[in-house]
Amino acid sequence: MITPETLHQILQVFRHFRDNHAAGMPLHRSYREAVRAVSAAHSITYQTVGDGCRRRLGLNDVSQLYELLAAWIRGDSSGLSRQLKDNADRSAHAAIDHFFTYGNSEPNVGTPTSLRVVLSDETEPLTFRIAVRDARMLKALAELEGVSASELTARIISTAVHDRMKVFARSIIKSAETRGSIQDSKKPSPQPHNQVMHNGRKRKVNANDKVHDVIAELVAMRDANGQSAVHVDISKLRANATNDVAARELQAGRFKNEYSARMTIHDACARRLRPDVKGIREFDELAGQWLRKGSMKLRDILLRHAHDPLQRADVIAFFADS
Repeated sequence: MITPETLHQILQVFRHFRDNHAAGMPLHRSYREAVRAVSAAHSITYQTVGDGCRRRLGLNDVSQLYELLAAWIRGDSSGLSRQLKDNADRSAHAAIDHFFTYGNSEPNVGTPTSLRVVLSDETEPLTFRIAVRDARMLKALAELEGVSASELTARIISTAVHDRMKVFARSIIKSAETRGSIQDSKKPSPQPHNQVMHNGRKRKVNANDKVHDVIAELVAMRDANGQSAVHVDISKLRANATNDVAARELQAGRFKNEYSARMTIHDACARRLRPDVKGIREFDELAGQWLRKGSMKLRDILLRHAHDPLQRADVIAFFADS
């Protein structure tokens, strides 16, 4: 039988999984990121939390869990609920039913602390006033979801700010591209450009554009990290990302040889962000803080190094989508 503490952690994983998937993250990655969040919150290993979600639920393989999770997000929670009840004490069945009935929140299942939203280590207190009616609705929602009003408010604000930032970034991009189309007709002999994808469309980027090189590096690091079920060293992630980006740009004809491609991409992270980033070790530290904790320090640095509206818009849009 799973202990109340393990059940508490499993339900946390499922709630994070649901929120990740609702935000557009693929199913497998949604689960892995959920396990990482809960293991970090409890200062235990990824394997311990993953074991609770699989072996302690009587499942032989993670693919069985994926099938149950897929059915749940399609609206059928019976399989997942039954698997939990079959491996939990009868006294915990009410908590399991509550989780799948009331907004997937979790009441007390034997642990002294309530279910917490895992937020970035870097937070800032804000004080504001809202209408009395809205405050009552907020408190009612928080009670139904089993979290505090402040935690629910933080989650709602975070989602709203990211959505608003995307709208703002798109407006900057549209405005800058309109101005750029007029200015381009007046510019003689432009510098070499490479093609990058942004929001589903190709855009020309200056061959010496360190900002987009760093973004490409971060995209490769993020994708590789999401595909791994275990903790990966940040420096290895970055080194592999440099090779991947360099190979892609070399194939696209931006560079003449592999060495030039690798050194240019590497220097964008290690040298060309000075004085904000003093070297590759500091870049790895900043990238790790962004990847593991959602830190925006690297975004702020890239914004300081962005020299035109399109660069700034792409930085804002990338970190808003991440």
